Amino acid sequence: MSVIPAHGKIVVYDTEFTSWEGFMEKGFKDIDRYPEIIQLGAITIDVDNDMLELDAFKTLIRPKVNPKLSNYIKNLTHISQNDVDEHGISFGDALNAFLNFVPNDAVAMVCYGRDGQILEINCKLHGLEMPSVLPPEINFKALLLSEALLEKPAFSSLLPGIFGIPYSGAAHNALDDARAIAVVLRELRRQNKI
Repeated sequence: MSVIPAHGKIVVYDTEFTSWEGFMEKGFKDIDRYPEIIQLGAITIDVDNDMLELDAFKTLIRPKVNPKLSNYIKNLTHISQNDVDEHGISFGDALNAFLNFVPNDAVAMVCYGRDGQILEINCKLHGLEMPSVLPPEINFKALLLSEALLEKPAFSSLLPGIFGIPYSGAAHNALDDARAIAVVLRELRRQNKI
């Protein structure tokens, strides 16, 4: 398993995607339903400078296959139908903006769980190639579990609380969840645990 690099810039990112009651329990697979990304958030952190946040990215995306958001996902993320209809961009445009955000000298991408797979599913859904220019990805959830730093899986927004770190970001907001991951990364690095 990859470990968090000791030097360089890292992009920590998170996705929010269409979902319905019971969809997660079905492995995000159901007839005519897909985990379409509706929000993408990321930060760039400088590992050499106490994991300082250098830049932030956040965009809303209009889903293509299931353009009408379920009440379940609206309640979970607080993203309204109007938000995606009025302020969302196409997945292709969002992917290009994200690729432009990721620094050329980034040494790793960090997500919490299956965000890389969700990104790949969305690329296929939109007839796009998964970008090969992205740096290697580290699944922070898998790393925490394998190093016995986390007893059982939990949402990324809950990580700061689990590790006793004050954090006031909104749960299921892609940018805030990316920052929640970074807060824990920063603290575990300070403790020399990762």
